Parts: sequence; structure tokens; C-alpha cells
Amino acid sequence: MEEHELTNSTVNVWKDIEQDKIDHMWDIILEKFDFDVSEERKGAILGHMSDIYRGYKHKLKKSISIQRQLVKFA
Repeated sequence: MEEHELTNSTVNVWKDIEQDKIDHMWDIILEKFDFDVSEERKGAILGHMSDIYRGYKHKLKKSISIQRQLVKFA
């Protein structure tokens, strides 16, 4: 599954991502990294993923805003 298939650009916040997609991302992490899994660690990693997603959405929104402004001046 490609990165763009894991999330949808219409999903505004991490908590709205379908649980099966979050579970799939978690499975990918477990396949790629070797570490002791605990609920605390899983929560921390998923929290970090939420932060990354929020940053991604912010950059995407900013990029779209800039593109719209450039179209106005073109």
C-alpha cells in the first residue's frame, strides 16, 4: 500500500482516519523496526504519527493557499 493510499486528503484530523488504516500503518512499523512493543510505546508512536499528519496537513493547506494566491495574480 502506497503512502497516499494510507490516508485521504479529505481527512482533516488524525482521529478521523479509519482504524483499519491506522492498524495497517502500525503493522508496517512493526515489520520495519525491531523494538519491544508495549501499549505505552505504541501510544507514543501513534501520537507522534498524529503530530506528523497534522504537520503534513498544515503544509498541504499552506501550499494550496499559495497556489490560489498565485493564480489570482497570473
